[in-house]
Amino acid sequence: PRESCRVWEFQIAESFCTLGSGLDIDPLVNDPNLILGTVGSLDIQDPPLMFDMNLDPNELFVLSPENFPQYNEILEVALREREAHLQSIVPVVNQLDVPMNALVTPCCGTPPFCECFEDLPFNEVV
Repeated sequence: PRESCRVWEFQIAESFCTLGSGLDIDPLVNDPNLILGTVGSLDIQDPPLMFDMNLDPNELFVLSPENFPQYNEILEVALREREAHLQSIVPVVNQLDVPMNALVTPCCGTPPFCECFEDLPFNEVV
């Protein structure tokens, strides 16, 4: 709950793949639906795995209704907050589909001489 100083983590889905195989979930996007490549299996946790990050930052001890009496109450609040967050997301234009603009194009040289070549490192001056 927002009034609480506790930090809880819930794992709703888990992906199982080998790191570096091209099957990794993007670490910058915490969304199991956005996957780099094809994942061998995606397990939905029902109920979600719950961890007390204040006492267990390494996520070694899974909390459950059996071993933690407030589990259902905290889960209910977390799922409400998650839903409110999902409803607040505003769709935007995919920036990768926007044509290049000279004002925001990477510059490998000294402006106005901004020539970049694919076979050179990105930061090498031409």
